[in-house]
Amino acid sequence: MEQQQPGRLGRNFALLLAGNLVSVLGSSVYLIVVVLYLKDRTGSAAILGLYNFIALLPPVLLGPFAGALVDRWPRRNTLVISDVVRGVLMLLLASIALLPSGIRIAHILVFTAAGGIAHAFFLPAVPAIIPEIVPQSSLKRANSLRAGGSQVSNLAGNAIGGAVYAVVGFVPVLVINGVSFLLSALQESWIRTPAQPAVAREGAWLKLVVGQTVAGLRYILRRRGLRAMLLANSALYLLSPPLLLVLPFVVEDVLQLPTAFVGFYFAIMLAGGISAYALWAYLPLTGRGDRRVLIGSFFCLAAAVLIAGLWLDPWVLALTLLVCGGSIASVNLVIVTSVQRLVPQVRRARVFALMESAGALSAPFAYAFAGVIIDILLQDVRLVFFLSAAVVVLVAAVTLCSSGLRRMLQ
Repeated sequence: MEQQQPGRLGRNFALLLAGNLVSVLGSSVYLIVVVLYLKDRTGSAAILGLYNFIALLPPVLLGPFAGALVDRWPRRNTLVISDVVRGVLMLLLASIALLPSGIRIAHILVFTAAGGIAHAFFLPAVPAIIPEIVPQSSLKRANSLRAGGSQVSNLAGNAIGGAVYAVVGFVPVLVINGVSFLLSALQESWIRTPAQPAVAREGAWLKLVVGQTVAGLRYILRRRGLRAMLLANSALYLLSPPLLLVLPFVVEDVLQLPTAFVGFYFAIMLAGGISAYALWAYLPLTGRGDRRVLIGSFFCLAAAVLIAGLWLDPWVLALTLLVCGGSIASVNLVIVTSVQRLVPQVRRARVFALMESAGALSAPFAYAFAGVIIDILLQDVRLVFFLSAAVVVLVAAVTLCSSGLRRMLQ
């Protein structure tokens, strides 16, 4: 591995970042296009829901076990293989679409599930490999650049996805997405990492993987600081569904704005995250500073949601969503960087996978309950904002009182 001066990110991180930006851009365009394609083909919201369910399910179910395996494998190879598999799947789907029989909805769902399995291994491998290729003093900047770049790619993909579909159709987008994954894999293959510590391999393979997954869960539960971070991470997943579901009702029914403004407000929230990542990329904070950022971001998030409920105005909503996006990004950055710094290399992927799965598992339930609550409270949508703010304040208070988190960050 190349020797790097403190503060410099180096060639290896540049390769990881470039590959990530290319694949995220291709994927974000694809996600918009496949939703439009399914809507045109079926006109069914149930099919769209089934597609999203199938896309999200493999990382949730396989995440903890994938993390245990990633801790046993060279992480660069995991990234490369995951991207190659997803690239080949996209190109195969495009080939099927060119056959006389054409592409069927079942093909899209099956290939989506297969791609989700590969994605389950990719998710924990990315944050786990970063501490291996950048100095510890540069972790926050590296995470900020990667996450901010991903949000920029998502924003660009969401913006151009509809136009791309209207101009070139579905099949060319499959090819573009497949090629983007393969280009990402090529760039990742040039990354050089230090030798990974050996992990014991005796015993039955399945039993060993399950045992290591359980050991990773115990590792989190026995450390108060990690438990507090797990709660904070899950809170973000619980908060997002009610805000996302209530936003169309606020925009169209309360503020009487055109439907296009729903996408505009989503973009503002994304821009808030991009701005926060850009700020933290060049503002050094460690220890007590990280704890202040974590707690302060939760209270800023609660204040923004509360103000949005108290003062339903187009400009106020835009400003509060900008703050929400920045606060969520700041919480995520502190959690990711702290885990990278403090969790041993041989456990790192498992911890990331377990935290991601716990949060992602809470999201479907949050959507279900939020939908019912919004239907009940639709006469006064302010109550949705007030309840969401109360949940954030509660989590912030628990985080503030966590002595384990205080010791962990110091």
